[in-house]
Amino acid sequence: FYAIRNKHPIFLRMNRCYSLLSGIDSGLEQMCILIFIGTNGETYFNTAALVSCVQNFPKSRGPVVGILKGFAGLGGAILTQIYAVFHSPDHASLIFMVAV
Repeated sequence: FYAIRNKHPIFLRMNRCYSLLSGIDSGLEQMCILIFIGTNGETYFNTAALVSCVQNFPKSRGPVVGILKGFAGLGGAILTQIYAVFHSPDHASLIFMVAV
């Protein structure tokens, strides 16, 4: 399990972001690249889900798009509230919670 976990690219990216926030210095360029990949990763998955759902339900495109966009917004709001309740002063734990 250890070898599989360390070869997974998403785990490696989030592990690097977590180590940067924990105090290991790696440089501004690496942090910018990792944040760019992390923030755009959700967009790619959202686009793939949106296209496949619209193709599967062509007669009800409006409700399908509304439900998908609503759940995307609710997911971020729920994670923010969980973070605010449990880990308010610790910023590194937010990155770890989102990664898991």
